[in-house]
Amino acid sequence: VVSTTVDTADRGSAEFQSQRKVFTMADITETVDVTVSPYVASGGALSIKPSGGTNTIDAAASCSVIMGGTTNTLESPLSFIGSGVGNTVPVCGTNIAIVAANDSTIVRNALNISNLFIGAGFNLDMNGRSNSAIVSGANHCMTAASNSFIGAGSNSKTTQSNTFIGTGFNNCVCGTGSGVVTGSNNSISGSSSFIGAGNSHCIASTGCASVIAGGSGNCI
Repeated sequence: VVSTTVDTADRGSAEFQSQRKVFTMADITETVDVTVSPYVASGGALSIKPSGGTNTIDAAASCSVIMGGTTNTLESPLSFIGSGVGNTVPVCGTNIAIVAANDSTIVRNALNISNLFIGAGFNLDMNGRSNSAIVSGANHCMTAASNSFIGAGSNSKTTQSNTFIGTGFNNCVCGTGSGVVTGSNNSISGSSSFIGAGNSHCIASTGCASVIAGGSGNCI
């Protein structure tokens, strides 16, 4: 496509003309089968899902997307499932995402659940409220937690708001405003408490505002 002021007269020689072929835009569009698409409209307004598989988008889920996978279910508006099998986003609030996971679920636990994120992993369950994330790993569980975070690892759990688990195995934070950075088999029940690293540490519910920096088998 050129300006109308450009000279488009073809002055090629007969020999040169015989060795080339001109294609128009109509010729190009005829090579594209516009009736076949990997995605179909589904659910609420401006929502799409793969044309294959058994994915479901609810009629109430407007502006939502399932990119791939199968047996995924999305029921909230402005939400996203990237890929995987058996993931579920139920009727919640808005701005909820599961990127690439299997058998992972965001469960409604409040009237307005929004801004929740599950990254990648297996059997990640977020039965929480708002503004929380599980980034990766396996068999993590976040229950009744707002403004909370689990980074990586496996088999970790948090049940309170404003909590943090960085990574590790079988760590549990059940105290509000508390966190475990890394390690294994560590637990915090006291509020405003911290375990840095190590294994088999315990801060009991009576041990509020306490710190275990590292080591093994320490209990407050």
